[in-house]
Amino acid sequence: MRRLSPALLALALACSGAGTPADSTAGGPDLDDTGASGADGTAAAEVQGRCTYVNPFSQGDECKEYTGAGWDDDGAAADCAAPMAGAEAGLYEPGLACDRDAVLGECVLDADPETATTLVFPGDDPAGCAGAELGCGFAGGTFAPSEVCDGSDGGGGATGGDVFRPFEQVCIDPLDGEPEGAGPDGQVCTWEAISGATEEGRRYTDYASCEPVLTQRPYWPQEVEVTTAPDDPRLDDPAWVAEYQWVTAQVESAACVCCHSTELAPDGPSGWNLEAGPIWTDTLDDDGMAMMAGWVDSTAFGAFPAEDNNGFDRETTGVPTTDVA
Repeated sequence: MRRLSPALLALALACSGAGTPADSTAGGPDLDDTGASGADGTAAAEVQGRCTYVNPFSQGDECKEYTGAGWDDDGAAADCAAPMAGAEAGLYEPGLACDRDAVLGECVLDADPETATTLVFPGDDPAGCAGAELGCGFAGGTFAPSEVCDGSDGGGGATGGDVFRPFEQVCIDPLDGEPEGAGPDGQVCTWEAISGATEEGRRYTDYASCEPVLTQRPYWPQEVEVTTAPDDPRLDDPAWVAEYQWVTAQVESAACVCCHSTELAPDGPSGWNLEAGPIWTDTLDDDGMAMMAGWVDSTAFGAFPAEDNNGFDRETTGVPTTDVA
């Protein structure tokens, strides 16, 4: 019943493709110019080229290999110019595979063999393993950890107990004083998922848990500066205030609150903060605003059909909404 777009993995990685995973190891074998080497030194996949870039959320280096049969240099270079939402253009190098001298692992996706890619995560710190594995799991990929992340070197494994929890729809009775729900027997049914939303006019956390959501994408706190003046003239505009209150209510109905709320995020909001005052939207940076408006691709967060998500659509805008326009 769910639909996930495999184009990008925002926050931890960019995703679009597939191949055959190789159990890469830190200090692994050298690569030739045509393919990636697995742990046994054999070629894991033919590689059209590689894209190296900086993940704008983790600020870590990442590398994408173009392994699908449909890639050519022009197409791969165009993809590398925008390797993931909010990222600066990457460096495309034709005919080269990603360096695997020191890696956390790699993520392979095979939704479309024509546009297959393999993501390689450089690093030697086990602290980065959970983010890499959870992000890969959210994207529906296969994570092949290196020795740094598979626990064999005493690093404890990648997940640290915070294992990816698949999407699940939960149905419960409405809160006292609230109207009947649209679900069976008047219940309210809500997807416990990063792109899920409860019924319009209700709060997501009253009808679903954030615990599964926080395993479905890498999370870390990111402080933001609030610059809104308390006498901002927008606050005296009734039409603007009404629109602002509607937008806020839309977000409160969505799982976005799990990572963007002082009250709910485990160690503080990640970027924009729904409780920041007097105007929380001022905590959005340019990339965040562009994603909200649908100008920047956010398909990495996935989307349910609106009719299966209480009327909330997330295929265009950065947060689910019942009124895309």
